[in-house]
Formats: sequence, C-alpha cells, structure tokens
Amino acid sequence: MVEQIHAGDSVTIDVVEIRGRLGTQDHRELKINYKPPLRLDRREHTLLLILAWLAKCADTRSKKGGKQLPAFIPVKAILAIILALTAEGGLLAGRWPYPIEADVYRCISKLRRRLREQGFNPKLIESGQRTAGYRLSTPVNRILVFPADESTVRFWAGLFDPVLGG
Repeated sequence: MVEQIHAGDSVTIDVVEIRGRLGTQDHRELKINYKPPLRLDRREHTLLLILAWLAKCADTRSKKGGKQLPAFIPVKAILAIILALTAEGGLLAGRWPYPIEADVYRCISKLRRRLREQGFNPKLIESGQRTAGYRLSTPVNRILVFPADESTVRFWAGLFDPVLGG
C-alpha cells in the first residue's frame, strides 16, 4: 500500500494482474502484488478490464504520438462500452441485462470494499474530478492483463475510439 505523490495525484505502486477472458468464466481474477487472487464476478471483471485497457491503450497512443486518450474514463463512456459489449453479437450479449450508470457506481463501490476487506488499497481505483470518471491509479507498466495478444489490444482500442474519440 505504498503511495507516491505525482503532480498532486495519489498514485499507488501496486503490481496489478487481471486474468481471464472477457465474456468467459475462466479464471476471472485480480491479483495485487503477487498475493493470492480475488475471484471476480463478470461485472467486476469487465469494469477492471475497461480501466486496465484504457491505461494500456492511452500509453501506447502516447508513445506513438497518436491522439491522446484521457487519463480517466467517464461513467458515461464506461456505460457506452458496456452497452457495446452487451449488444446483440457482443461478447457479453445477454449476460448483463439493461446496464445503467448506477451499475458502474455500485460495481466500483463493491470493488473498493472488497479491496479494503482483503487489506489492499481501495485507492487503486481512483476517482477523477467531478465528472472525469475513474482510472487505475498504478503506473501502466505495473498493470498486467492476461491475455494480452495483438488481437486483444486491437479489440480494446476499437472500443475506446467511438466513445472517447480516436
């Protein structure tokens, strides 16, 4: 739970691993600092994948000199991604009926509570200014997402572009 201060922001330095494929039940887990994993339900897993891949895609674009993605993802953008994933033909079709913004807030609250109960830093999921949204507060090089092949990277980048501008 060590924290550093960067440009006025509280940033954790935890190593975060998110395992499991979107839309499946196989090993949906969150590991922090190589401690035993927390099992995740589908919504928690989806939300953490959105936050992790936002950081990864933003970092890649920054290195390539592309259009910047925001550091925080607004709840409306998270919901738009969830709606795309749950639409007919999406990887979560029929698995998250009628998602609404309140689902995002409840899921963030539940994840923070679970982190706190397990002795982890609930600030791992950081809130931005009033309508800025959320992000993982650990440096991108400490965020490990499995699987992370090229098609997965393209898939997530393709989800962010329509809702965040690409």
